[in-house]
Amino acid sequence: MHDIDQLDFDIDMVGCGGTWAAPLWMTPDHWAGGGSSGEIDMVENCPSDAVWNNFAGGGTQVKTSADPNSWSGHTTMRKQADSDGVQSIRVQSCEPTGGSCSTNAEVAYLRDIYGLNGCEGANCMYTMVSDIWNGNSGDDGYAGCAGGKPHYSSGCSISVTNIRFKAAEGTFTGKCAALLGGSSTPSPPTPTPPAPSPSSCSEQGQDPFSSGTEVPCCAGTYKDVQDWDGDGRYYYKCVIALMV
Repeated sequence: MHDIDQLDFDIDMVGCGGTWAAPLWMTPDHWAGGGSSGEIDMVENCPSDAVWNNFAGGGTQVKTSADPNSWSGHTTMRKQADSDGVQSIRVQSCEPTGGSCSTNAEVAYLRDIYGLNGCEGANCMYTMVSDIWNGNSGDDGYAGCAGGKPHYSSGCSISVTNIRFKAAEGTFTGKCAALLGGSSTPSPPTPTPPAPSPSSCSEQGQDPFSSGTEVPCCAGTYKDVQDWDGDGRYYYKCVIALMV
């Protein structure tokens, strides 16, 4: 958490009204204390009838205007200093605009991320998680978010794409280095294979005039014109020259 400043991602959600789903959230390695844990639920259906930006009961949560049954949107999480220098978390969801959500919109707010249990006296390391919970039992979260019961529906589908961080150099390496920066780098176009070079002669059974110009029959064959298909249409074929 010390090395990241901002997280952006696009999200699609279909048929999730009534289902406890959290398309993308962050949990600290050391989790304790519920709202004091430092958990960051960027997008969560809790309560499950709406889409929220929240923090496991801590901070100030925001109920978004998103429809959990049909939503394509964007979410931005920022770690920013308050006026007194304390580093705090701000999360907001918006319509997809090709960039980050506006800083002028209403935000979910979690003050002093470094003073919470995941960082204070702990390693302050976080893991991104994507979940749909729809079982028959669970913990206090199951009771509070899902109403203590499963949601029988035709299915809840979520998709999180274009995950991008603003972070210190070296925070992500290897394949994960693609998470840094703005828009993804487009893949190079697939090269078009070269067109096959025209044959220098027509094989046995081929029409030497099929290309529009004559391609002579190969050695050992010659062109012959007949009603090959018995339909009154005469055309040429290369046939084997018989030795007599």
